Amino acid sequence: MPSATRYKTQKVYVINASNSQWQGTVDYLVAQSNPPKRWLLNYITTGESYLNASNLSSTVYVLELANKTQAQIRDEVKSLLNASKG
Repeated sequence: MPSATRYKTQKVYVINASNSQWQGTVDYLVAQSNPPKRWLLNYITTGESYLNASNLSSTVYVLELANKTQAQIRDEVKSLLNASKG
């Protein structure tokens, strides 16, 4: 995402329309302003917890992975970004 800004190790709060709430720290928060979108990318290692948040319509996308190779991570991130275009 060339127009997006990447933030490393970010504390995030996610609240959906029915007021369900999630909070935690993700490895990367990728933010795009036009149209506004956010991607929460997290690789879970020993001692870390899943955020367990859901995607929110077409504005917030969550990807949490564990036990993946570098190639698998790259492919899954690429797939998420491609699926959320438009």
